[in-house]
Amino acid sequence: KKIQIVQLPKGTEWYKINDNQKGVYRTKYSKEQLAQLKSLITQNKLSTFNRWGIQNDIFNLALINEIPLSEYFDFIKSYYNESNAFVLEDIYSNISKINRIFFDEKFWQNIWPKYKNYIKNPFTKAIKRLSWTPNKKESHNNSLLRPLAISYLGFAEYNEIIRGGFDKFQQFLKDASSLHPDIKGPVLSIVGRNGNK
Repeated sequence: KKIQIVQLPKGTEWYKINDNQKGVYRTKYSKEQLAQLKSLITQNKLSTFNRWGIQNDIFNLALINEIPLSEYFDFIKSYYNESNAFVLEDIYSNISKINRIFFDEKFWQNIWPKYKNYIKNPFTKAIKRLSWTPNKKESHNNSLLRPLAISYLGFAEYNEIIRGGFDKFQQFLKDASSLHPDIKGPVLSIVGRNGNK
């Protein structure tokens, strides 16, 4: 293995390797450095690509057993106020993937009630801020964030969203044009997943 030692400038308090994920490799940080990065993410002081990349690296390192999966769960607590759709979509994907891996395990039924609510905060904040109705003047990020939030909260069995999904579906049956294309997929997914409950 080749080793390269990099001398950091005197007084450096923190660092982020692979700035904006320009390189195709994973980065493993010490727990001390992760604690500093968590603080920066909480304060929204890192770029979108860096916020995405750090948690993505940690998740994939956990998948290959380089670090405990618990480190990923601990780290994503710092994303509770995240509002970028690109970052949250990846977190949703990772949370969903973990669910698929353990879904058939007997212990998962006991863990699921707590697990599904673990990272719902940024998604609940998003839908409360944006509502179900798209706005022509809203940003591209918000247009992507709304259906993502509905989809995640449907996955997490959030009762308010499930009821809202069924209300939208009933309106859709009476008038197909009533359901905006941006949220059609999440609404139909909610109904399909919960139709017999």
